[in-house]
Amino acid sequence: MPLQVSLAQPSEALAISTLVSEELLHDRTTRAAMRLPETQGMREMRARNVARLIRTDASARFIKVSDSDTNRVLGYARWQVPLTFPPSPLRAHLDGWTPEKDAETAEQKAAAVAASVTSMKLWNYILDALKEKRDKYVDEQKCLVLGLLDVYPDVRGQGAARKLLEWGLQQADETGSSAYLETAVTLQPFVEKFGWVTVDEVAIDFDGFDDVSETGIQKWVCMLRQPSV
Repeated sequence: MPLQVSLAQPSEALAISTLVSEELLHDRTTRAAMRLPETQGMREMRARNVARLIRTDASARFIKVSDSDTNRVLGYARWQVPLTFPPSPLRAHLDGWTPEKDAETAEQKAAAVAASVTSMKLWNYILDALKEKRDKYVDEQKCLVLGLLDVYPDVRGQGAARKLLEWGLQQADETGSSAYLETAVTLQPFVEKFGWVTVDEVAIDFDGFDDVSETGIQKWVCMLRQPSV
């Protein structure tokens, strides 16, 4: 299957949101903290946020991998590139669009989150823990961050995820930048093949939260990759 990588368009924001939503069903921490399957309102709110980032965030790159024979999209990734990179060519290139058209009010965001999150305590703990690690390891001036990578289940194992990873790593190597991600322990061996090394971990002890049904501990590993020379 010939694969090609290109920038995702704002019109694909709902497809990205829906794929992410489906993947959340398989994560223990997400199941513990959120009401799943997600509401349509939550998916649409995320889609508007994705579209806004594509159009306005100079450092966000939503990448898609496609079968070049059929043009079918096989998966998406979100890379956050250093602030020193040129802005995305998609930025502000849409006639008649203004940031307000995709904007959410604080009340709308709060309502969407409240409708989806079942344990606000666990939700906030996760966000704070991930932010602490990124603040520790990520230099926004010279580090790429992989914040999302999902491929459709029926095409896994056919090289789509590799293509999405390699896009960011090529950018990193060409600019002498490091690359950072958090991932499940089960995916650690795959990621290590691309030169990432584990520098830290985030552990969630479900037994410390009295409003969740999950038990035990789930861990993510924080991985950093230095540029190839």
